Amino acid sequence: MPHDDSQSVLRFEHVTVCFGDAKALDDVSFDVARGETRIIFGAAGSGKTVLLKTALGLTKPDSGRVIVFGQDVTGMEEKDLFHIRSRIGVLFQEGGLFDSMTVEENVGYPLENLLEFQLPPDQVRERAKEALRFVELEETLDKFPAELSGGMRRRVGIARAIVTEPPLILYDSPTAGLDPITAYTIIALIAKGRDLKHTTTVMATHRYQDGHFMATCRFSPGTGLAEPIAAAEGDGLGTVFMVLNQGRIAFEGNLAELNASTDAYVSKFVRHEE
Repeated sequence: MPHDDSQSVLRFEHVTVCFGDAKALDDVSFDVARGETRIIFGAAGSGKTVLLKTALGLTKPDSGRVIVFGQDVTGMEEKDLFHIRSRIGVLFQEGGLFDSMTVEENVGYPLENLLEFQLPPDQVRERAKEALRFVELEETLDKFPAELSGGMRRRVGIARAIVTEPPLILYDSPTAGLDPITAYTIIALIAKGRDLKHTTTVMATHRYQDGHFMATCRFSPGTGLAEPIAAAEGDGLGTVFMVLNQGRIAFEGNLAELNASTDAYVSKFVRHEE
């Protein structure tokens, strides 16, 4: 059956990535549709981060193809990847902020350094303020990352990921190392970005709670809160779960199918509390 590239945002076709003799990704194929939320579970070293880096073109496949926004980026040169990356927001592990820059400079960095934007300083500041307002941190503009808590740094990372209003955002372990209350705040903000800005969302995480929240809650502009969807809406908000095991896809399906899986490895990622 032919793929509809107009609806496909990210597609892997039999992608293998090797580091020496080890396969970090092993014949991985999947297709993320426009507006989809894809949750990627897996143990440490299962290939989650490598998959995200491969989607960005930071890691090149040894075989297979990677299609982003309908374009084959597999062998694309770095200079040609700039335009593709300008349409992708990224939250790196631990937030990935520049310690020597203020919060405003961190958030405004994509606007000043991506060729598609390069806005004048006053517009950069306004867009940075708007993104920080979205994550409820507008008052931190002039602070440095070292002055913020871990959760606040992660929220600044989200602001930087959304500041260009990209159609696709990749989140790499957004709640790792955070206490449960702060982790809830971060996931609620990710859901807010998905639902208000209509972004396609790919999130690697080890927490079942993160994926369950994204599949069962929608942000309500009326209340300003993420609220559970009605059981009758049980399509999971277009959420697909994927479990990686030693670089291979061990599971792909919706929340009900994930919860019903009898596979011993897959079940490790179901209803686990921290």
